Amino acid sequence: KSSFDIIVTDINMDLMNGKEASTEIRNIEKSNNIEYTNRIPIVALSGDGSAEMILSFFNSGIDDYFVKGNNFDNLIKIIANFFY
Repeated sequence: KSSFDIIVTDINMDLMNGKEASTEIRNIEKSNNIEYTNRIPIVALSGDGSAEMILSFFNSGIDDYFVKGNNFDNLIKIIANFFY
């Protein structure tokens, strides 16, 4: 089990984008036999809210997303949902 409670990642990053990072995190969890219920929640931040892009986020293993420029309170609510 990880010592992290949640990961919030931007999709656009220099060395490894958020989708690549999420895929790598999920692969590490699989190789360590981390059960689905114990995996680290990943929330992706992006400026692109198109259905195609959001689907690609979920396909990379994220659990939820937030489109930048939306009401910041919604991001807090998304994160809070993982702590109930």
